[in-house]
Amino acid sequence: MLGARPSHFNIHFFIRMLFSALVDADFLATEAFMEGRERPEAPELDPLLARLEKTIAGFGEPKTHVNRVRDRVQRAAGDAATLAPGLFSMTVPTGGAKTLASMKFALKHAEHHGMRRVIYVAPYNAIIEQTAREFRKSLGSERAILEHHSNFDPSSLENDFARRQAMNAAQNWDSPVVVTTAVQLFESLFANRTSKCRKLHNIANSVIARLGCDNAEYLLGVGTREETTEAGRKTLVPELSKSAADRHENFATKHRDLIGRTSDPHLSAFLAFLEAWRPESYLERALPHAALGQTILVQLGEGEDAILLHEHPAIRAAAQASEGDEEIQCLITGRWAALARTHPAIKGVRGGQPSGTSIVSFNQDAFCSLGKTQGANSPVSEVAAHNYTSALNAILAERGPSRRNLVIGGTTTVFWAQAPDAPAAEEGDWIMSMAMDPPKDADEASKVRSTLSRLARGKPSEFNGLDPDTKVFVLGLGPNASRLSIRFWYPGQVGEFADNILKFWNDIALDPDVWDGRPSIRAVLAQTVGPNADGARTSENARPGMAEQILNAVLTGQKLPRTLLTSVLERIQKERVVTGKQAAICRAIINQDSRKEDVPVGIDIQSENSAYRLGRLFAVLESAQRGAMPEVGSTLRDKYFAAASTQPARTFPMIERHLAHYLKLIRRNGNEGLAVWLDKQITDIKVGLSPRMPRSFAPEDQGRFSVGYYHQKSTRNSRKEKDTTNNG
Repeated sequence: MLGARPSHFNIHFFIRMLFSALVDADFLATEAFMEGRERPEAPELDPLLARLEKTIAGFGEPKTHVNRVRDRVQRAAGDAATLAPGLFSMTVPTGGAKTLASMKFALKHAEHHGMRRVIYVAPYNAIIEQTAREFRKSLGSERAILEHHSNFDPSSLENDFARRQAMNAAQNWDSPVVVTTAVQLFESLFANRTSKCRKLHNIANSVIARLGCDNAEYLLGVGTREETTEAGRKTLVPELSKSAADRHENFATKHRDLIGRTSDPHLSAFLAFLEAWRPESYLERALPHAALGQTILVQLGEGEDAILLHEHPAIRAAAQASEGDEEIQCLITGRWAALARTHPAIKGVRGGQPSGTSIVSFNQDAFCSLGKTQGANSPVSEVAAHNYTSALNAILAERGPSRRNLVIGGTTTVFWAQAPDAPAAEEGDWIMSMAMDPPKDADEASKVRSTLSRLARGKPSEFNGLDPDTKVFVLGLGPNASRLSIRFWYPGQVGEFADNILKFWNDIALDPDVWDGRPSIRAVLAQTVGPNADGARTSENARPGMAEQILNAVLTGQKLPRTLLTSVLERIQKERVVTGKQAAICRAIINQDSRKEDVPVGIDIQSENSAYRLGRLFAVLESAQRGAMPEVGSTLRDKYFAAASTQPARTFPMIERHLAHYLKLIRRNGNEGLAVWLDKQITDIKVGLSPRMPRSFAPEDQGRFSVGYYHQKSTRNSRKEKDTTNNG
């Protein structure tokens, strides 16, 4: 119980615990004898969480920015509750709903770990009274809330039974929720009167806050006494007493035992302060009396480096380690801290478990080594595990056009920016979101491109001054049996990110525009998949691993994968249709491989590439057939496209045998102008071709063939020819 090498403080505290249990049993037995009955049992803690969650749910869907922040605070508090017992800190500004969020954490933490009660320690009596009222309202119970401080009058309670129960429970804190002051808490821990210390054993196995902050009596060894001013007002003045000195020594001993072994300079400075401090200094320095009876927070450092002692990561880790957890050097932070045996689950990953899936887990003996179990095989601290899982869960829960998560193929992608101030970070998140999933609105798309262009040139943005050197991160997650796997990880700078995105957009452009603005990675991936019953293509059914390859190429500025080219060609040959987006992908990959613009963005009648010219020729021959036989069921494209794009020498002679017949039928139908135009087009294209056609085409030439075919079909003359044919 006390560990292999218990400290003097631990032995002292263990004896006090036994004494508390004995004294309370004696008091309760005497009470039962005098009353003629035993005290009724206190209400259960278990129903309170459901009541609180019902109250929170009654607030409805958060619609304002403030309410959305409050909702995120609530969810973060709930997520953190499943962590191993230890020391936690919640830093939320005024109006952030931290009162209910902290109670949600406490109740859920108690439920998860089988704890018996929640002790809520607030710094001021006014805050305690307000807090207790809020808890009674939110938890729907007077009996379940014990308010214990100097200003509380149990007779103020409306229910007779609740009044009696509050008076009894205040003696030993036999209540599921206790709202009290630091004075009452530390008197329960260190007082030398039996009536005060009988609460100690009921504090055990409770959710309780407070460390690294206290009132002047404990922190500085200065007590108080009440005086009446000339105006008749009562005020507190400092008083040096043995009881205050003893409480200060207990406070100092507790913190020496807790953080004495740390090498952190901040904590070392605080320990040095405790060693050097004399209670008399409070009077000698004429320090303000306003601090008396109030909670005093200890600040370490100044300016941006300032941090409150009770929020310092080192003291949090030391407190967790003091609870008996194994202390390790964290692989993430490099600091010594309590080991996270298990990591909280990640929710919202496509294909993962609905209840959440872990990134790090050792759920089978085969995954363990050297006799280690669970998280000891890959040591990460509780603080680091909580931080990374809470951040991911918050990002994955986001919805809306500016969300920082996106499903591409079977990979759930999350991304974020790390900037020195909130406006710049928000703009970094926005530009990444817009680049990963470009907007359809022309004005918004123009704004996005303009911002990316400035960042790519090394200039800050025009809106919030986003620095091109701002760090950005992109993470890909996917299911892998009972765990999540890291599909890819891209750390970089927003300027480099912008440059690579613009390069991708330029490489994959086509004239006329086929992307409805700017191409998204999802739209590119969807071109490798066949259309559904509605004719739409989605990226979800793409070949495994394809999304990761494309993302890696785009984010790092490298060439698009050749597997993308072969997948697009397979889809073209199977469907015997070349979409503009597929032609754009073929063009981008071919040009990236050749390191120059081999395939033009728009039609190039001067190009001497045989594959490109033959693609154009096939489009003109198809137009001739349609002009001659508008109602034909099976077109040249249906019969010969796949063969013509792979084995032109064998296929084109068979097609051209019918050309004279097609032109004759067109003239017979009264479309002499169309026949002349088609004949001229064919002649011009064939002038640039070698008499001996290639026997076969490699994938790159098949891509050139497809682009040439699409360019020819998309020209203004082709549209004019189509209109003429329909009118004829």
